[in-house]
Formats: sequence, structure tokens, C-alpha cells
Amino acid sequence: MSQHEPNLDPRDAHIVDQLVHAGWDPSKVTPGSSQDADALRALARIGTLLDRYPTPAPDDALIDATLLSVERADAERSERMSLTDAPIARSRWRIPDFISVAACLLLLVGVAVPMANQVRSTSSRVLCANGFRELGSAFTAYSTDSKGNLPMAAGLGSMLNAGPSGDLPTSVHADNAQAIRVLADKGYCRPGCLHCAGARQLSFRVPLHASHVRITTLVLSPLAADANPILLSPKVGIKSSSPNHGGDGQNVLFSDGAVVWKPLPFITVGPQGRLDNMWTLRGVSGSEGVDLKGVKFDQYEVFLGQ
Repeated sequence: MSQHEPNLDPRDAHIVDQLVHAGWDPSKVTPGSSQDADALRALARIGTLLDRYPTPAPDDALIDATLLSVERADAERSERMSLTDAPIARSRWRIPDFISVAACLLLLVGVAVPMANQVRSTSSRVLCANGFRELGSAFTAYSTDSKGNLPMAAGLGSMLNAGPSGDLPTSVHADNAQAIRVLADKGYCRPGCLHCAGARQLSFRVPLHASHVRITTLVLSPLAADANPILLSPKVGIKSSSPNHGGDGQNVLFSDGAVVWKPLPFITVGPQGRLDNMWTLRGVSGSEGVDLKGVKFDQYEVFLGQ
């Protein structure tokens, strides 16, 4: 069974309200009807009985316990609402912790070092290519001022030297790199454009045919490239790439001013599309080499020397 609290009869409720406003003094309340007067007298008797009912004095211990509970509840609420720094947990490093840190560092180095090398390699290629473009503009400007002639001289011992008329007398020895230096000396380019990234050597076209000394008669082919690895170290193979870029390849400047990155030192020359190695000379037998004995040159042969 459900329990219900007793409710005051609505007919007596207004008498109770008047009695409360009168300070529980029946003499100050004026009943509106005989029923109100009966209710007023009944309430007055109830009040008299309550006054006579003995009430024990409150227990001090109960009051103290109640106040203590209230203070404790307030303190807990304040602690929950306050923001404090969390204590720093101090733990001792263990061997597995050191192993984990070392593994992370090794992984970081394994990823970062190759990326850094790749960035440096790409930057070196770009700087080198920019220098070649400047060099190509210098070749064009020089040939314009020199009736189409190119500043080339053979560097194959004392065999060849390009004369101003395009013939190839064999009595004078001249270093190809020294002949190219005229581009910087006469202000056609900065001195740095004669070296890869301003420091490493370059290789320049050696004129093996009379048509090679004039830009107007030179078949579209290389004018310069990164350093020839065979001339720097004869022990390397003829298929080796220039050491200027770690053996990954070489920038090549063509006679039309284009700069092309080639992983291998081979180009296609002549109407037959023959594959030619820029670092070597093709002999009578058709094999590549650097020995000049018995070598016959045609207008399509390409050789880049220092």
C-alpha cells in the first residue's frame, strides 16, 4: 500500500493562513462564518496542546556533527571545483625505454639522411643546370660577335687545333678549357659558369671536324657537359657517369641552348641514329676508346674533353 501525507481541508486552510499572519493569536482573527469560528477554536486548542507538550533540549553533539558534515561537504565541493597542477610522475628509466628511444633515433636518421642527401643532390643539379644555361647564352653571344665561330680548341695532345677559317691544322696544341675561358674573360658569362656549381670541372666539345667550329654548321649535339670521368680516372669504365653528381648522371648543354639531364653518357647522333658515347672516341673498328691511333672522325662524332 502506498502512504499519503494528510492534507488540510481547503475550508480550514484560509483560517490557518489568517492565524499564522496574526502570530498565532486567535483574538486577532475575525471569522467570516460560524464554521470559521469553529475551526478557529479548534486550531487554538491544538496550539495550546503544542505549547504544553514537553520538548527536550537539542543535543550539542548532534549539532556539532551536523555542522561538521556541512563543512566537510563544502570542502569537498570546493576541491572538485579548483584547478591544480597535476603532480609530475617521476619514474626511473629502464633498459627497454633506452632501446625504444635508440630505435626511434635510428629510424629518424635512416629516413632523414637519405632525404637530406636527395635534397642536396637535386639542389646541385639545379645549380649546375642554371650555370649551363648561362654558358649556352655565352656561346651564342660569342658566336654572333665572331662570325659564327665557337671558342673551341682541341685538347687531344698536339693533334688538333681549330683555325679561324674552319680548317684543322695539327701544329699547335691548345687546351680546350683554356680556350673556353675567353667567354668569362670578355664578359659573356660569369667565371662560375665555366664550372659545375662554381667549383667542379666541366667537359667541352672537342672539334673533330671542320664543321664543329662554327655554330651555324654544327649539327645539333652537345657543346659541354659535366666532367669526363675517363679523363679524370682512366680506371673507370667507359659507361661511367660524371663524378660531378656522385655518378648519378650529368647535365648536357646542346648547341641550341637546351640543358638535358642524362643518367648515361650516350646520345643519338647522325641520320642513322647511331648511339655515341660522349666520353670516348669511336675507332676504325667501331669500338669506343680513347686511343687516337688509326682513328677516323666523321662530322657526327662527339667527344667532350677537359
